[in-house]
Amino acid sequence: MEEAFLDVRVQRTIKKITQALIVLLKEKSLGEITVKEIITKAKISRGAFYLHYQDKNDLIQKLKNNYLHHFFPQIQTALDGQRIDFFLEALNFLKGEGELIALLLSTNGSLAVQNDIRNVLQQYGKKYLVKQLKGETLTPLEEHYFVIYYSNAAFSVMQEWINRGQQESPEEMMNILDAIVPKEFFR
Repeated sequence: MEEAFLDVRVQRTIKKITQALIVLLKEKSLGEITVKEIITKAKISRGAFYLHYQDKNDLIQKLKNNYLHHFFPQIQTALDGQRIDFFLEALNFLKGEGELIALLLSTNGSLAVQNDIRNVLQQYGKKYLVKQLKGETLTPLEEHYFVIYYSNAAFSVMQEWINRGQQESPEEMMNILDAIVPKEFFR
């Protein structure tokens, strides 16, 4: 019973820290946020923070890993479908339960998280995008830059959507992406 109570307290503390970080990221960039501000906003002790995290970077890394650990099973199903399914699933996640990741992907966010998401998009591109080229044979180097080009384009569109406050619905963004991405590359 005592262990279950501790788990609830730990979960509550982590939730307070996460919510405090979300509020602070809406006000300023990650680089400007201090552990002291997170602790103050979360209304927890310094010891409670350091019981779970070594520093702000450790906090970001663990939160990112936790979010992505829960997100990737959802996205994996979409990966097996059409490109629209993949991007729609990602946009819905960022609009909903992935609010923290969305803030970390914004220009005020974390470069490390942004690079991780770019890597995911590049893996998607290598696995699915290149195979869908119609009638084109690319050298390995051309393939590499093709994937870099399209994964960075997709990331930039997603980041701009986040920076603008996600004004468009995920469905509207999918229609925009569908309109601007050359259809001859995709099934």
